[in-house]
Amino acid sequence: MKTLTSLRLFAIALVSMLTFASLLQAKDDTKQEPTEINIKTSAYTFLCKNKIEETIKKLDGVEQVYLNLSDKIVTVKYYVGKQTQESLVNTIKNLGYTAELVKEEVSIDKKDMGLIWENNERFDFKPNDFIL
Repeated sequence: MKTLTSLRLFAIALVSMLTFASLLQAKDDTKQEPTEINIKTSAYTFLCKNKIEETIKKLDGVEQVYLNLSDKIVTVKYYVGKQTQESLVNTIKNLGYTAELVKEEVSIDKKDMGLIWENNERFDFKPNDFIL
């Protein structure tokens, strides 16, 4: 009788330890920072917004999704190991909308443009300006 009780306690402890270990492993998988992408789409109504957001939200590895109806851009935060950009774009396409990745905007420093800026005024110099 004591052996049976000890065996049950041992089994419960073993199952508890395995469950706890698997929970720790799941937390370790999400320690990486989520990646954010923007996808231009053809959605324009609140029904479209809900359909896209709810579908993408259910995908494994998606942390956050938001569709801005004014510019029709879906912003998705996801974990790279669980989803790919292509799968997110294809999910929106499979719902019947157009979808393409929005490229990152490159910011250009005013000095890099070969122009001189002073007090927020632009001074353009043409080659003939320097001929005496």
